[in-house]
Amino acid sequence: HLLAQGYQRIAYLGNSRAGLANTERLRGFQETMRGAGVAPEVIVHGPNGRLAGGTNGADLLLATARRIWGALPDAIMCYNDLTAIGALHVLHGHGLRVPADVAVTGFDDIDISAYVQPPLTTWHQPRYELGVEAMRMLLALLDRKRSAKPPRIVTLNGSLVVRGSSLSHRTTPSSETQALQNE
Repeated sequence: HLLAQGYQRIAYLGNSRAGLANTERLRGFQETMRGAGVAPEVIVHGPNGRLAGGTNGADLLLATARRIWGALPDAIMCYNDLTAIGALHVLHGHGLRVPADVAVTGFDDIDISAYVQPPLTTWHQPRYELGVEAMRMLLALLDRKRSAKPPRIVTLNGSLVVRGSSLSHRTTPSSETQALQNE
């Protein structure tokens, strides 16, 4: 979605404590970027997947992007929605406009994502179906004493929810963006 909107300097803000979930999301990000011929150079992991992880990680990400690219990212893909909301807070604090200066996306589609400003583009996970599959797996584990079936991995499809935080409204960079670029 971000590449289709014309964004090129896309950074990833992850979660150092998320284990497999972060690993899978990061791998998907890297594969997509490489497949588009764009090097995924700016990857920063915040200390957790909460708002504070997003604020701490976003400041580090902006500094890392300036060091590597000599410029701010034009988009940030975040590990989850709380991390993205923390990043939005930091970007707004620097006087940056989302998405005109920097686009932001999250993952999880938590309720508050539709109400932040701008509303957050995110990946919707099928929570009900996840619960059904979890119950099936639990029942299978309980029944395993009578059966030798190996455990299985189930992948469910989610869907992209496009909102205002990533729509390409690219305009002339704000004076705040130009000042941050030159720091």
